[in-house]
Amino acid sequence: MPELKNRKWELFCQEYIIDFNATRAYLRAGYKANEKTAGSNSSLLMARPEIQARISEIMSEREQRTEITQDKVLQELAKIAFANPTDEALRLKVSDKLIALDRLAKHLGMYVDKEALELKKRELELKGW
Repeated sequence: MPELKNRKWELFCQEYIIDFNATRAYLRAGYKANEKTAGSNSSLLMARPEIQARISEIMSEREQRTEITQDKVLQELAKIAFANPTDEALRLKVSDKLIALDRLAKHLGMYVDKEALELKKRELELKGW
C-alpha cells in the first residue's frame, strides 16, 4: 500500500508508530484540537480501515528494515524477566526484572488498555451497536 493520499492521515500513521499513542500522534500530525477533542478524533481515525492497514504496513516495513521482530524482543524480555537475580554474570536488579515482567504482561494482554477499549467502543458506536 503506498502512502495515504490524505497527507495528515499519512503523517498521523507515521507519528502513531513513534509511541503508539493516538492522541499525541493526532496533535503531532498537525491537527488543531484540545486534548479531549484530540482523543476523540484520534479514536475515529484509528477506526478507519485504511489507517489500520497503513499502520500495519509501516510497522512491517520497520521490522524488515531493522530486523527487530516482536519475537526477538519478547525473547530478550523473557530472559531478563525469568533470569536468576543472583547470577553475577547478568548483574540484574530486581527493578529490571519487574520492568521486563510488566512489559511481557502488557504484551500478553494481562492489563486493560483504556485507549484500546475506547477505540473498540467507538467502532461499535459507528456500527450502530
